[in-house]
Amino acid sequence: MKLGMIYTAIMMSGQETLEQYIASGRVLILAPYKTYTLKDVYKKPYDNGYGKSFAYQRFNFLKSLCFNSVLDVGSGPCFLHDWLKQNKPETNYEAVDIRPETLELCKCQTYSEIPKNKTYDLVCLFGTVSYNFDYDNETNKEILISLLRDSISVSNRYVLFTVLKKEGNKENIIKANRYVYYSKEEISELLSFLDIQNTHIISDELYDSNEWFVLYQK
Repeated sequence: MKLGMIYTAIMMSGQETLEQYIASGRVLILAPYKTYTLKDVYKKPYDNGYGKSFAYQRFNFLKSLCFNSVLDVGSGPCFLHDWLKQNKPETNYEAVDIRPETLELCKCQTYSEIPKNKTYDLVCLFGTVSYNFDYDNETNKEILISLLRDSISVSNRYVLFTVLKKEGNKENIIKANRYVYYSKEEISELLSFLDIQNTHIISDELYDSNEWFVLYQK
């Protein structure tokens, strides 16, 4: 346990004990600092944060879109590739992830970052920035902006991304600071900042009641 600054004059005066000073609420007690990293969330190479069954449910959003090539950003173990084989088997699929041990499970062309020399009909980011790693909300939101810029630059037709909804979540869950949340208004501000139009912000329990699906069509 760490204590905030204790005013020496008060303590030396003998007017308050340490226990009384803490109970007064004028000192902030902090738990020992604990990091929050990729390895805390993805303990095994095939972990994707959702599980395969729920991932497939979210992928059903793609059934109404017309595309022949996909770049899956934040692919994890390439569950989307398996889904495409069943639902859109002619689609050319490539994957991006920062976990090399996970990409080793994928039977496709893989990258550790978005390739700048290729283009795709669809670039998708399913929950790519959902966890608030290092408890740094601002930095994680900046990472999403950077990924979206690169995704837009290599997309011929669509960019699809999902983010966790702030609406409907309990305040204590949001304050736990383990995830990155967006309100619909914040998404609109993000899209405006990126200077992109022709977008749709969608919430549908058929796919995931806890996420916004954001589709940009060029």
